[in-house]
Amino acid sequence: MINCTDIYGKIHKIEKSKLIKRPSAYGIYIKDHKILIIQNLLNLKWELPGGGLDKNENDFLALEREFKEETGLKTSGEYKKIYFQTNFFFDLFTNSGEGWDSLKTYYLIKNAKGSLIQGNGDDSKASKFIGARELKSLFEQNNLNNINKILLNKIIKLLR
Repeated sequence: MINCTDIYGKIHKIEKSKLIKRPSAYGIYIKDHKILIIQNLLNLKWELPGGGLDKNENDFLALEREFKEETGLKTSGEYKKIYFQTNFFFDLFTNSGEGWDSLKTYYLIKNAKGSLIQGNGDDSKASKFIGARELKSLFEQNNLNNINKILLNKIIKLLR
């Protein structure tokens, strides 16, 4: 049995054979020594913009689509892989009893253009740029989704 965590942090035990492979891509966009984060509409925690790959998408297409949907910003296509992690997630909204075996890949985004939106009504409520001190504070308050200590330290180095 694999422990899969839902959006609210509750553990669900799922048989390994029922896990669905679901790769995802997330963007790290830094401007003026601040990183762009979005607020999750469901649990109100902050996270990096991004999400799962749709059928026939690669990481970059998914990153561009998710980033635009969640922030309103269009990325330029210049990306650098910063980090990856495996995450076992339970989707409360499919009611299938299956969990996701999600390989999350995080990319540094060099350029983004457009107007920043404050939530899309689907999965993000707000967006903002924050510095290293506030990011670390959110982490210490357990108010970040999908950012572990290793990724946090990599981001803080990028913010310098």
